[in-house]
Amino acid sequence: MILQPLNTTQEQNCFEELPGSRNPETARQFLFSLQKVAPPFLEWANASLGYFSEKNEIIYVTGAECLCHIIENRKNNPHQHVEQEILYENNCLGTVVLCCPADFANAGKYLHLIISGITGELIHLEDESALLAELGMSWESLQAIYDLNADLNSFHNPQKLLEKITERVEAVGNETCAVLWLRDEENLKPAASTNNRDLAPRAKDYGIIGEVFTKQRLVVCNNISGATGIAENETELKNAVHFAVFPVATRIKNYGVLEVWQEDRNSPVFDSRTTRLLDTLALQAAMVIETESLHRESIENEKLQQEIEIGSKIQQILLTGNPPDAIRGVKIAALTIPSRQIDGDFYDFIEHGENCFDLIIGDVMGKGIPAALVGAATKNCFFRAVGQLQSTERALRPAPEKIVGWVNNEMTAKLMQFESFVTSCYTRFDLEKRLVTFVDCGHTKTIFYNHRARKISALEGDNMPLGFSEREIFKEQIVSVETGDVLFFFSDGITETRSADGEFFGDERLAAYVFENAAQEPREIISGLLEMLQNFSGETNFGDDLTCVAVRIEENLRVDSEGKIRLAIDRDLRELERVRQFVRKACQLLSGKPATADFTELFELAVNETITNVIRHAHQNKAGDEIQLFAENSDEGLQITVGYNGENFDPKTAAAPVFDGSREGGFGLYIISNCVDRVVYTHDSNNQNTICLTKKK
Repeated sequence: MILQPLNTTQEQNCFEELPGSRNPETARQFLFSLQKVAPPFLEWANASLGYFSEKNEIIYVTGAECLCHIIENRKNNPHQHVEQEILYENNCLGTVVLCCPADFANAGKYLHLIISGITGELIHLEDESALLAELGMSWESLQAIYDLNADLNSFHNPQKLLEKITERVEAVGNETCAVLWLRDEENLKPAASTNNRDLAPRAKDYGIIGEVFTKQRLVVCNNISGATGIAENETELKNAVHFAVFPVATRIKNYGVLEVWQEDRNSPVFDSRTTRLLDTLALQAAMVIETESLHRESIENEKLQQEIEIGSKIQQILLTGNPPDAIRGVKIAALTIPSRQIDGDFYDFIEHGENCFDLIIGDVMGKGIPAALVGAATKNCFFRAVGQLQSTERALRPAPEKIVGWVNNEMTAKLMQFESFVTSCYTRFDLEKRLVTFVDCGHTKTIFYNHRARKISALEGDNMPLGFSEREIFKEQIVSVETGDVLFFFSDGITETRSADGEFFGDERLAAYVFENAAQEPREIISGLLEMLQNFSGETNFGDDLTCVAVRIEENLRVDSEGKIRLAIDRDLRELERVRQFVRKACQLLSGKPATADFTELFELAVNETITNVIRHAHQNKAGDEIQLFAENSDEGLQITVGYNGENFDPKTAAAPVFDGSREGGFGLYIISNCVDRVVYTHDSNNQNTICLTKKK
């Protein structure tokens, strides 16, 4: 007989009755994929397949004529059959049985590949849905920040901004109300509210708002009838259906709480999306209050140090981001030092997985708080652009030129209104492809140190700054990068630092410094530059913001499909540090179990001596050739092979070392042979030499 699948209603009933299934929808998705994947294989294998629930009920059967009667009895029959339980996120989705001729080989392997492929697709779809949901929530939060930061005309009156924040709450739903309570000595005082509610100050530890203020922990209640902690005098909540209270605080100070409630019984509950938006508004209120407080303090005290602290805090909160620490194959360091006057330098990072990230760096024309807020609005607009383009174009990595174009279209009218513009450089690092894509918008030239060529160049584009024209078409440029390359981004505050005689630090001096220190860690490059600028100017405080980001491309060593780790180096003793990193990585990834410190150090010493000997003695007139290294596991232990072109070397002809000091030489081979268990030298007719070092685990 030809087996037929059950109808949709029967399938759905089976899923709904499946014991222990927490997600029938996932089971239906599995069946849908199985119906697409299985038929071509079954036709090729002359086989049939059955999908059974956990209660052994038939959900779906298809395939060739089933000689073993898989439906009636799949346990006792003369034909070959294999079965596999389907586990997805610790839930059982049932069992799949493959029934095929007795002489069909690797049936279990094929069944495993089919099921693992489908479950892998389900995981991918679930991750994609979660990412899209996260992007949607992030976009709304960034939208709220952007809308408030863009209204710079109102900044001279912080009360207006606080009122705008409470008005924004009304967008959550019908009959949504809000009160912004701010600390006034020992009380919480209503500073802004919807519908101009007449509320009296309260003790800062009174009722539900006092609890949130004291504990600095938000409270969300979607069923007020069961709520506890509401005080008798909190009359604003008498008609509430749902309510939530959020701390209004920064890392520096606790300022108050934002109280939000809904009086319409048909209004939606405070879900994660709404909670994130309201929490963002509360943070924005805290930033407005803190910025105004710091600004007022600087005016009252008229002290230079206090102005510097204001700039630093604003930059920490609004203008700078933290370098990503989970990106493989790169090291990053960043520094910004506020000047005597607050400026608009900004930078931030956007991660696209473990092998790709974007760097945004920019400088606003102008000084003071307005410039800082323009910088914050511009930076947030870049984040909005990425989220919007990801949503509309369904691309997880929108092109940098499209991102910059989107930002320019959004910001130009506002920037013209404030008679300002923004220079910026948007750069994407794709470390898997080893490509850097950048869009330069009138910013200072990026210094690029090419490790292989040992030279410095400047990366620059011909695009106009943001805010010049809405019709500007931005073009991106692409450069290839390799291990050891350094990209140094900076603001003009560095090159325009003056000495006591009025001399500028200048581009040439900065490029020479990067060239001389490119082998250093990025954080050491930046700290050394700061010390150099202080010595050059004779001051520790500067007249303009100093902002810089150093990015060095590192080895992205990993095990390839052949089980090997590979490295190619120039014939230069300066490559020895890369060699030592390679050995340490090989011991870490290939030793099977954590290698001991002695194992790693001895192997590192042996390979270091081997490469040193090859560079010094085996490469006459071969300066352009590379040395190839690869590490792998062998039956004898961990094995590292060094390959190079050159004359044949016979270790038997080398003189043994003399330890009484009467003759030099021979110690390199002695060290190598005593650090590893086996060394094999080979040479072929093409002058290709290999040195294979093996150390038992």
